[in-house]
Amino acid sequence: MEGLFSFYEVHLRINDCKSDIYGFILPCTFTILMGTNFKVAWGFTANYPEMYNIYKLSVSGIVGKYLTVDEKAEKLKSKYYLNYTKLFGRYPYPIFKKYYQSKLGNIININGKYLLIKIPILGKSLGSETNYNLMKCSSNTEVKELCFSKRYGYLNFVSIDENDNILYIHNALEQVKENVQSHKANFIDLKLTTQISDNFYGTENLIYTENPKCDYLVSVNQSPFKVTNDLDIPKTNKFKGLLYYNENSRSIRIKSLLDSFGKLDCEDLKEILFDTKIIKPVIRNIDFSVLFDMDEFRYPKLEYLIRLLKIWDGVADLNSEGAALFSLFYYHYKENHYVSSKDSDVIKLATADEIIGSLTWSLIYFKPKMLLKDIQFIKRGTTVLPIGGIPDSINSIRPFFEKGKLFAEEGGGFRLIIDLKLKQIFSCHPFGSTTHTEQDNSSNQMKLFTKN
Repeated sequence: MEGLFSFYEVHLRINDCKSDIYGFILPCTFTILMGTNFKVAWGFTANYPEMYNIYKLSVSGIVGKYLTVDEKAEKLKSKYYLNYTKLFGRYPYPIFKKYYQSKLGNIININGKYLLIKIPILGKSLGSETNYNLMKCSSNTEVKELCFSKRYGYLNFVSIDENDNILYIHNALEQVKENVQSHKANFIDLKLTTQISDNFYGTENLIYTENPKCDYLVSVNQSPFKVTNDLDIPKTNKFKGLLYYNENSRSIRIKSLLDSFGKLDCEDLKEILFDTKIIKPVIRNIDFSVLFDMDEFRYPKLEYLIRLLKIWDGVADLNSEGAALFSLFYYHYKENHYVSSKDSDVIKLATADEIIGSLTWSLIYFKPKMLLKDIQFIKRGTTVLPIGGIPDSINSIRPFFEKGKLFAEEGGGFRLIIDLKLKQIFSCHPFGSTTHTEQDNSSNQMKLFTKN
């Protein structure tokens, strides 16, 4: 297991149930695997329930530090740890940090705020166990029963069986909270230890749908209420937790493409999975309406850039001039103005000043007639290839900036298509099957991936 953003093709034979599993695996805090035993096929996406809670603490003292909770003071123990990060996503850099030990757990100080981070379902479900149990299922009926009994937290789940039944389950294990509004709070002021609950909502809080009228399910980290084009999952007040209701650019785009086909085959699915069009004006929870409505004649130095983005069709293919500019612009905007929120429905409105600042920076590197293939690349070792896509397109790319170019060194996603009828699997990896660049197979799928 070589790192957080390494994908692995797997073929596992489990002897005790005489079954095989095929798919991709992502080594992380949880396992995401898309696979099949050729009776059912399934896939996961992270649904961003309450993976974590950040509690803001009352800590006082100059020489010694004291935590006050339950109206009692506890003296904290100072500790240190050594870790490493990567500058520009590439260069190892040591980090030497101080933290504090308490009865509640380890406490860190960030910008004067003393924080306690809790991961409620850590260790409650294991990816290998999840997939082993799924592999023993022969129908969606069995899969549904399994998900209801096991409640695989963190993960949105979709499956299809040999009889063309399709199933979606929002498996979130949501921690019970006295104040339901605190589910969406980035920070929770901790006054009482009872605010840290070991209880979770039951199966009455499990959101699911099966065999919708539209005949498809789209699960790309968007609202569990919007996985179909039907009202199969009504928005009600009975569900609790960190729920969200907005769609993202990817889910809207995928649905529009699916609706444009009468019937789909595997070639159609490949085309959809490598699509690069984004839906304006909201892109990754940032509303760029001000940009797309801007009067370019008010900004003579930026007139060409503003006009180009206004007429851009949102397609981020290799030969797009608008995509080249937007990719640069978005990188600078994200680095300087984007603030993440635990509430996925929060939409930030990009202001005119922010937009002008990022366009001014882009002007340094963007030249007229420059195309996306001239400025954005996927890279592993010495292999460097131009690649289409931008954040929030179906074929998503998240690059870093270096010397006037944008480089992606992590996979925006892998592709796996399974045909249960013909017992076929089509797969494509952004890079290769290892991150050891001295090995040939570290980059052996890059050309296939970039050529769609």
